[in-house]
Amino acid sequence: TSTDTAAWWQYAKRFGASQKVGFEKSPNYLWTSTAAQNIHSLLPNAVVLVLLREPGARAYSHFHHSCRKKVQTAACSPAVFDKLLWPGTVNLSTSMESKSGLPSPWPGFAPDRVLLRSLYLEQLRGFWSAGWNCHNMWIGLSEAFYTDPNGTVNALFGAL
Repeated sequence: TSTDTAAWWQYAKRFGASQKVGFEKSPNYLWTSTAAQNIHSLLPNAVVLVLLREPGARAYSHFHHSCRKKVQTAACSPAVFDKLLWPGTVNLSTSMESKSGLPSPWPGFAPDRVLLRSLYLEQLRGFWSAGWNCHNMWIGLSEAFYTDPNGTVNALFGAL
C-alpha cells in the first residue's frame, strides 16, 4: 500500500540506502531460551522488534492452531480450552522447551505451552539478559497495530 511504501522510504531516508535491513518473523525466537544469546552473538548491532498479542487471545489462538494442525487430539471446543485454565491442569513452572508429560486427553500436545508462551515477561528477560535494552529493542502490541497501523509504525520508527 502507499502507506507501507511511505513508511519504508521514511526508514530508508533516516538510515541510508547503505544500511542492511533484514527481517525474520518467527515467534519461536521469543520463547526459545538460547535464541536471544545466539542472535546477539551473531548480530550484536541488530534491533529486535517484538509485537505481542493480548495473552488470552494468543493462548486461545494457539489452542485452535493446534486443533487445525491435528496436534491437539482431544475435542477442540471452548470447554476443553477452559479446562486448560483450571488450577492444577497445567504446570506453569515447566520450561517452555520441555515436554509437558500431561496424560491423555492431550497425547503429543503440550498444553502448558499454550499458556506459558503468553507469559511474556520471562521470555523478554532472555533478550534483556543477552544484551538488548530500550535502545535496541522495541516492544509493541499487535492490537495497537491492527487498530492503528500508521501510528504503530510511526512509534516504531520513532524508537529507531
